[in-house]
Amino acid sequence: MKIKLLFLFCLVIVTKNSFSQTITLDTSFGVNGKVINSFAPQNDGLNSLLIQNDGKIIVSGLQDYSLSGNVFISRFNIDGTLDNSFGVNGYVLTQLVSETGGSCIIKLQNDGKILITGSKSPSVNSSFFDFATMRYNSDGTIDTSFGINGLVVTDLFATGDFSNAIDVQSDGKIIVAGSTYVGTKTVPSILRYLNNGTLDTSFGTNGKALLGLFDPNKSESTACIKVLSDNSIILGIFTSALETLEDYLNFGVIKVTNNGLLDSTFGTNGHVLTDFGFKDYIRSVDEFEGKIIALGYSSNTGVGTKMAIAKYLPNGSLDSSFGINGLVNANKNGTSLYDAISGLKVLSDGKMLCAGYTASSTADFLLIKFNVDGSVDTNFNSVGYLSTDFNGFNDLGAAVAIGNDGKIVCAGITTVGSNYDTALSRYTVESLSNEVYNENLFTVYPNPFTDSINITSKNLDFANTSVEIYDSNGKLISNFKLNSSEVSLKDILSNGNYFLKISSQGKSEIIKLIKK
Repeated sequence: MKIKLLFLFCLVIVTKNSFSQTITLDTSFGVNGKVINSFAPQNDGLNSLLIQNDGKIIVSGLQDYSLSGNVFISRFNIDGTLDNSFGVNGYVLTQLVSETGGSCIIKLQNDGKILITGSKSPSVNSSFFDFATMRYNSDGTIDTSFGINGLVVTDLFATGDFSNAIDVQSDGKIIVAGSTYVGTKTVPSILRYLNNGTLDTSFGTNGKALLGLFDPNKSESTACIKVLSDNSIILGIFTSALETLEDYLNFGVIKVTNNGLLDSTFGTNGHVLTDFGFKDYIRSVDEFEGKIIALGYSSNTGVGTKMAIAKYLPNGSLDSSFGINGLVNANKNGTSLYDAISGLKVLSDGKMLCAGYTASSTADFLLIKFNVDGSVDTNFNSVGYLSTDFNGFNDLGAAVAIGNDGKIVCAGITTVGSNYDTALSRYTVESLSNEVYNENLFTVYPNPFTDSINITSKNLDFANTSVEIYDSNGKLISNFKLNSSEVSLKDILSNGNYFLKISSQGKSEIIKLIKK
């Protein structure tokens, strides 16, 4: 039995790392795997993408600027047509405003409700803005149980606030981040709401916090956030602290504790700076096994852009096992001129699926996969990447998501005439198990743990979920049905490394577990 179990674990590891994966456009989606849609007379901008459990696709973005609201949400059916049961003909125009296109981010709650954040002016002609967050029911109607008629507007410090990012903690509390004017400079800022939209006064100062500047003489702003498995928060920051000129940017990463304080164990008082070169644009942050991943793109003093990825250890120092001294700064094949990535999906094996664009003359959607060590995974589509052209003009990918069926969806914009329209593409992955390419089915935290763990899931039914625990030699230590999210292992396991196999509805995930 031990030999069989060891073989099983080896087979799982080999399967997750050695399959050659052929990626093709899914012809059952839109027209030959692609969808183009216009929501505005002039330009659409698309920033965020989610896939529901039923396979329907939700996107958000912005249309032509208006103080009364220019941020939209839309939903597409599995075949790529607009879902007319959502909002009005598949479309909702919110009351939120985005001046820069950096906001309009959506999050899907466990109950299927949709959160979106942006900014809102307190009066029609005012040049000042406040943080603004809205919540919608799964059918696109306003959730009146949230804030006032589905809207929460928060003035952080009476000087102008711009919300750019949103995420949800495991207890349902809502984290919103952005930037706040302090004098003539913008400073990264953050707040936390309870599930009903009221400020959580246990967070920061009365629910709000300013996070300080890398350089007190320059403006800095929040680009993205990620709630980690222990409910601490990572923010990606636009900063020029390492540059002479303010428009020459660096990657900035800030870590905040669950109670809204800067995490002094990370970098320098919660702050970490990384310089790739000339102008560095951070777009996404995430984690894997406690390590922090930040990605985007960088330009140099000549022509062109390169993909940029940094991986940090839990203390904020660069992970020397990744790329070159913790950094990847490269083009997809060493010869392309313009490569940029914005969307990130960290897979259950730690590999990274990224979306963006690639160009020599006109830009195309880019889908590229990296190994845990930062090298391009050439098992993915034989070369490690795939580019998609929509109509011969510029196509800029921005986000990526993976459905329960294992299909990959990219979202962004494409040029139609003199305007930009919303664009989606969907891909099938051949010779690849759902276990590898689904979104992470389960989250286990804390890990490492002392006495008990919590097992949470967005998509699966706990009532039909079983758990098996194996030691590092493949010996079965314990197995049981999952009755609640909290599992006490104090009297079952001694200190060491284990494998946790969680199975539900014909799908399984193996997670490395450390007891200390």
